[in-house]
Amino acid sequence: MAYNNTKNLLMCTWLAAALSGCQQSTDDIAKNVSSQLETRLSRETPAGAPAPRIVAIKVVQDSGTKYQGVVTVLAYGSSAEIPLDIVADRKNVIYRVQDSEWQRAIASLNRARFANVEGQYSNIASDDAAVWDSFPAELKQQKTEFSQRLQTVTPVKRAGSVLFGSGCKSHECGSNVAAWAVDTNTARGYAITMVEGSTFHIYGGNPENLPRPLLDWAVESGMNTGNLVVMR
Repeated sequence: MAYNNTKNLLMCTWLAAALSGCQQSTDDIAKNVSSQLETRLSRETPAGAPAPRIVAIKVVQDSGTKYQGVVTVLAYGSSAEIPLDIVADRKNVIYRVQDSEWQRAIASLNRARFANVEGQYSNIASDDAAVWDSFPAELKQQKTEFSQRLQTVTPVKRAGSVLFGSGCKSHECGSNVAAWAVDTNTARGYAITMVEGSTFHIYGGNPENLPRPLLDWAVESGMNTGNLVVMR
């Protein structure tokens, strides 16, 4: 009886060791997840803007092939932690992040990116790389024209997560004006220019997608369905 118990114990010990040998180390899993996350961060960062950088990642085994992890990302002088659920076997490593946790972390970093914009003059939209990089490519092709309409400007204001600025071309404030907005949670920028007092060019989406301060400005400035063009 004692012999059988000892034999079973030895078998269980050997089996546990064999199984653990088939699994990847937590360091290898961390490197794999870090690589996947870097790809995602690069893919989701607006063109021209630096992607958040992973500065630390910790992985601990929960049970079997299940692991828990925490990754620390850094951008614009601010850091954020993102919790991870991980499943890993000998060959595969799959991580999962709650959408709410991902969005919370990225929004936190984005807010740091624009922390010093509020209260600056609105021409910062074309002078500051962090703000300018948030705008769509269509506007970047019109930088000279956009900048000219921010020669006479007002201070940048904040409405919730949205920064808003406006201005006009010197001595032509009744006909050549512009306004812009940046959602600091998503780092997405929008702009509208009025050309020769007759046509409104929208950059960044359809009218219904515009941040409220920008849309209100446009309507108050005379924009309607008959005189707008969505630039694509």
